Amino acid sequence: VTAGGGNDHARGRGKQQQDDEDDDVVENERTKKENDEENELLRELMASDVSALANQRGYKYATSQPKGGVSYGAAVPKIRSSKATRKEMIQIGYEAMQVLRQKFNISDDDMLTWSAKMKRWIVDKIFHPLLKELRKCDQQINKRIEAFKRMKDLNAQQKLILHDPVKAREVVIQQFPNDAFVRKRRSLEQYLRVGNAASKEYVLERLRSFGLSISTRKFQWDAGGDKWKPGMPTDAKIVIHAFVTWMKNQEPDFESCCLVPQGRERPIRDSFKLPALRELYCDPPYYCVLTAEGKNLYVEPGRDNVFKCLVLFVYIIMKRYGGRLLKSELTSGSMQGIHKVLQDGGWLHR
Repeated sequence: VTAGGGNDHARGRGKQQQDDEDDDVVENERTKKENDEENELLRELMASDVSALANQRGYKYATSQPKGGVSYGAAVPKIRSSKATRKEMIQIGYEAMQVLRQKFNISDDDMLTWSAKMKRWIVDKIFHPLLKELRKCDQQINKRIEAFKRMKDLNAQQKLILHDPVKAREVVIQQFPNDAFVRKRRSLEQYLRVGNAASKEYVLERLRSFGLSISTRKFQWDAGGDKWKPGMPTDAKIVIHAFVTWMKNQEPDFESCCLVPQGRERPIRDSFKLPALRELYCDPPYYCVLTAEGKNLYVEPGRDNVFKCLVLFVYIIMKRYGGRLLKSELTSGSMQGIHKVLQDGGWLHR
């Protein structure tokens, strides 16, 4: 019976995975169509309009020749607003076309393939292990909660608290701070601390909703689930936070060296010789790569912006820095595998 049940479970999971893979195929086709439409719009944008917009919004064009012979030019905004207008998004999209196609020789198909693989890597390497460990910890915590419920001297208020899963869990965490599963749960909660403390349960709910893949119907890049409202973390913010947290667990200095939140400048340090992930706007969410020389490298805005940004970040680490990130290699150790998101595009032969 156990073996049969296991087979049924495996078949069920296999069907779910196949359904998600089918969703990914549909999503890729839809994304390619949207990219083609957006690129057509960008091609129609007159150069004079771009220059006028750059002057109006305080952009400054700069061209640099970094080590390794890869050149780029980017408009660096001086503004500090967390919101972006449609014109600014078009300007950024125009810059992205120039950087990715002309400077880095990254085609639309390459970026489409790599961003889809980045989604799968994040699900397999970060979301699945995280949710699995959280379930294990919560199972142990629930046993403690049930033991509390069987106590005979509970008052009405205590009973009420124990019947609220979130409050009951906090009681156990406070009562047994040295238990291994409690320490583990507290450590894992760093992935859930996006925004204020009240968002932890919402972030966990969003991570669970992604299931086996980050598909179009589940991922709301500029919003979130049914309970989402302005001021709460967007799905894009949750993804970038999970990636940065995972990287920080491999490289403790990753967040301070390789993340620039919206409205902040990168501190001037001699040790900053790597690119960084930069949150340029919050509404709508937009991320780009900030080079070690202080220039923005843009990728297309929209639903897949966060994944394309991560792809470009990994691409630069691999191509300009030989895969070296602080004290680690992207091709070995705990980080091994992330570089493989780039392997199908043939970039090694360029």
